[in-house]
Amino acid sequence: DGPATLSVSGDGHVLETRTLAPGAVFSFDLAEEADTVSISGEGLERRLTLSPYSADLGLLSAQRAGIATDAALETIGFDDVTSRTFRKIPAGHAGLAWRNLNAMARDYTKDSQGYVNGNVSGDHVLYTSSGLPAEFSCERPFGFHSVMLSAAWLASEGEVALIESWLGEQLIASDQITLSALTPLHYAPMLKAVTRVRLSTKHYWQMVVDDLVLTR
Repeated sequence: DGPATLSVSGDGHVLETRTLAPGAVFSFDLAEEADTVSISGEGLERRLTLSPYSADLGLLSAQRAGIATDAALETIGFDDVTSRTFRKIPAGHAGLAWRNLNAMARDYTKDSQGYVNGNVSGDHVLYTSSGLPAEFSCERPFGFHSVMLSAAWLASEGEVALIESWLGEQLIASDQITLSALTPLHYAPMLKAVTRVRLSTKHYWQMVVDDLVLTR
């Protein structure tokens, strides 16, 4: 069906179209009025509504089944985990199992730019406790659309995060992304079916998590 193409749209109008070379890394700035990115061809069908932040789509592969472009998306925030400043996220929150993730008010930790800047909705975020690997999972497969990720501290600016997604015992995606404490990154692999996602950092710095988007 021809080479994969990436189209950038704004207000329903196509602003630019690019051909994606197989196996090539791509990165480019978008027009200020851009609000949607769509990819088609070579089994890579994806569509992402853009946020105000930089986006990383991970490795695009026909072997990674993508979420249908018309699928209903569910955003999981963390303000309903606790009305207090801090709490370990309980098992069963949003129908998922959670490991080594805490919910915290954005201003709970003094002089932490990442907890403030990584908070994109409400006033609570998740973070990886002690910087150790963390997971969210469910026995029933779900679609992993996207999540906002940040580094917790300026001292960890440029920390490398590893995001691994499994379907049962099969590792179906493994992406490395660079984190910042100054602004979140919109990581959007748009995977159709996973049962477990593992979040870790190369040097065990805390990672800030907000607005997890799934399909069920």
